[in-house]
Amino acid sequence: MATLMTMAAAIGTGVGAGGGLGTLLSLGSAAIGGVAQIQAGSQAAAAGRFAAEQQRSQAQQERASAEREGAEERRQGRLLQSKARAAGAASGGGMDVNALGDIASESERRALTAIWGGEERARGLETGAQVSVLEGEQRRKASRIEGFGTMLSSGASWYSNYAPRSGGLT
Repeated sequence: MATLMTMAAAIGTGVGAGGGLGTLLSLGSAAIGGVAQIQAGSQAAAAGRFAAEQQRSQAQQERASAEREGAEERRQGRLLQSKARAAGAASGGGMDVNALGDIASESERRALTAIWGGEERARGLETGAQVSVLEGEQRRKASRIEGFGTMLSSGASWYSNYAPRSGGLT
């Protein structure tokens, strides 16, 4: 807001110095363009923060999904062990302890692999969230520089065209 007030004062001075309506419109346009660039950067930063929140939410969902997948792998392993015990008991041949151990090991390996995969996907999303925030902030900073540059450039152009030619600043 202070920037707009400063620009309004500069525009008023430009009109008072004899620049006329064209100068007023030119400086007003520069001020609006500069402020628009600054606001665009603020919107880019907000969009980056929003994207980051979405990515963090997806990361949580990935972890939860992987936990469910791991639990399902363990359940399937217990079910397979139960079927193996039942088949051994029904045949009268007893249970193969090594086979039951192999089933338990395999189901645990599958469960841990599912959980690990979900964690890796979640970490990737969290890294993406950090990048989104950083990109938005960089766009915000760049747009401020561009916006102020636009205003300063227009002010310098006005000064070189309409300032008194007495050889110095007045």
